[in-house]
Amino acid sequence: MRVRTGAVRARVPLRLGLAGGGTDLSPYCDERGGAVLNATIDRHAYAFIEPSEDGLVHLVAPDLELTESFAPDLDALATARLELHAGVARRMLTLFGGGSSA
Repeated sequence: MRVRTGAVRARVPLRLGLAGGGTDLSPYCDERGGAVLNATIDRHAYAFIEPSEDGLVHLVAPDLELTESFAPDLDALATARLELHAGVARRMLTLFGGGSSA
């Protein structure tokens, strides 16, 4: 039985890395410490996750004019051109079910 839920929408301010980018990520910061200078700007990134009527996973990047559709299967997503989108979809399928590797 498929459980349908509402849409999840997110908006976050864009961040510019001015100096030290990556030094706050493990293992570098664990071994050497880290110092990063960032600034946010008056622009935002948006993400939407909502159920699809056809049961497929649709990855959409309007800025690239690219849309891809896949069965809700972890292996199927391996061929996605929108790698960041596919990574989020794999994580959601793993955490919330519906994904399989067979």
